Amino acid sequence: MNTIVIVSQYIISINIIESVLKNLYKILVFSKIEPALDYIYNSMPDLMILAINMDDSFTINILNSLKKDPIFNQLPVLAVLPDQFDISRWDFSFAEDYIWETELEREILTRVNLCILRSKRVVEINPLTRLPGNISINRQIQDRLDKGKEFAFAYADLDYFKPFNDYYGFGRGDEVIRITGRLILNIVKNKQSNNSFIGHIVEKVKNEFTLWCSAHNILKLYRYGDRKTAI
Repeated sequence: MNTIVIVSQYIISINIIESVLKNLYKILVFSKIEPALDYIYNSMPDLMILAINMDDSFTINILNSLKKDPIFNQLPVLAVLPDQFDISRWDFSFAEDYIWETELEREILTRVNLCILRSKRVVEINPLTRLPGNISINRQIQDRLDKGKEFAFAYADLDYFKPFNDYYGFGRGDEVIRITGRLILNIVKNKQSNNSFIGHIVEKVKNEFTLWCSAHNILKLYRYGDRKTAI
């Protein structure tokens, strides 16, 4: 079941959205964007529905910072707008689509389904870890090379994964991959929240994670990750 994060302080809007979607999607509700980010960083949902007011520059700036991150820019965002919102200024936000508050009950299911379907068609991500896949990894590497950016590149492989998967089954194997992806993501973001990248390569039975960051941080990430995985 796909997961949707709702960020809104308006109880009426939340109730309408939940009543329409609760039997079709897993719904998590947050009144503010900061705690929603804590969840997103640890378990990226399939869609975020975000209530936006024109004067709420704080929420808008956080959303735009999130969408500028190459790891999270594939997260589709559906903005819920008040009827008096000036749509001519829409270019200030990185949200993919919008819906008026007065249209929620009639349009929300269609808009949600389209947002999720569109994101799956346009963006190439790994369905297990929700991390960017092979095409996105190649694109990010080429972009850094073309711009002459200095960065350090590394990859992490799971030793003995195939024997583990054969013995314990695909369910346990998938859980190991998910946990590994979350662990690497949290370590990298903890040490370098900006201008870093984590990707997930799948080739036949191999699962490898790529990451890059600034050159001076790569050894810190290795030592920190080594301590975390040894616990």
